Amino acid sequence: MFSTTMNTITKRLSAPSVPILAELLDGGWMAPLLARAAGLTSEEGGSVACSAEVLNHKAGQRCTLRYDLSYVQAASGRKVHASFVGKAYREHDLARRNYEWTGRLRETTLGPGTAVAIPAPLLLVPDIGLIISEYVRAPDLGQPLLSSDYEAPMRLAAGWLARLHSIPPLPGLNVKPPHHEVDKVEGWRQVVAPAVSSDAADKAGRVHESMRRMAERFAGERRTVIHRDFYHQNLLWDGRRLWVLDFDQLSIGDPAMDAGHFLAHVQYLAYRTTGRPDSLGKMEACFLSHYEQQSREDVRERLPWYKAYTFLKLAATEVTRQRTGWQRNVEALAELAFREDLSAAAPIAVLDRSPSIRRHGP
Repeated sequence: MFSTTMNTITKRLSAPSVPILAELLDGGWMAPLLARAAGLTSEEGGSVACSAEVLNHKAGQRCTLRYDLSYVQAASGRKVHASFVGKAYREHDLARRNYEWTGRLRETTLGPGTAVAIPAPLLLVPDIGLIISEYVRAPDLGQPLLSSDYEAPMRLAAGWLARLHSIPPLPGLNVKPPHHEVDKVEGWRQVVAPAVSSDAADKAGRVHESMRRMAERFAGERRTVIHRDFYHQNLLWDGRRLWVLDFDQLSIGDPAMDAGHFLAHVQYLAYRTTGRPDSLGKMEACFLSHYEQQSREDVRERLPWYKAYTFLKLAATEVTRQRTGWQRNVEALAELAFREDLSAAAPIAVLDRSPSIRRHGP
């Protein structure tokens, strides 16, 4: 029998969003699955203790948890500790596809001796839509971005992204053309407009209209495998290796989406930490330079389009979460989106020409 303990989960979650949630938080129910993921022998699995922590919860879609497991190693008699990530999907087929895609990406985007890694998917439990994966204990890329040690991880991030954009399409990926992204922008605009000044709402509307026109121009661009949520918080840096996470939005689309999404997040990180969206311009230039050196894709012309897209996405997120200073952050994001020249190539850094953009919020 498994003896288990489970930490108190203080974050309240809506059970209908992930029907299996109660079982995921039940140590007695989860311990055998975690033992299988860890590859324990029956002897080692005789006495397992585990605890759980909710890492992320997207209502109505998925829930991510960290499990800490301890057991006695049969060979040495020592007590061993191991951690895993469990990700449960409301739509069980998404778990199967994500598990398969992650395995394929580990095969196709990671060469011998590379300093880039993807956490191993260890166990798929298809009947409950659960993936148990390797846990990586490392800070996200925001930490080196805000220090002088950014070049190595930025070079690796750019190189991996270029490699992703070169692999053959994976089975089952959805195609996300520019007009699909414009529809997303219209949804975000409707969230943002009632929460900001009339000037900011007008700018968001004008950005959406410009993006709608430009979508027709970009419709014929070459499509590749794209991450579609590529940014610093989905990249971990342990000082030696870069770890790439979260392939839930993996699609076929414009490779400029990934580069523009990443760069817009860097600018917003710069704004929130220093008050100047251009203060990490060297890091942005480093990333783009290495990407262009290693990729056959010419994305620069379309970067402003996807940066504006991402700024409005972040603005809608701020409205939804309503963290401290969210209203001024939303105004700043609308301004950043508006500053992007959507009809031609724009400079890599958004210059802080206006005193209206200053740091607000944590």
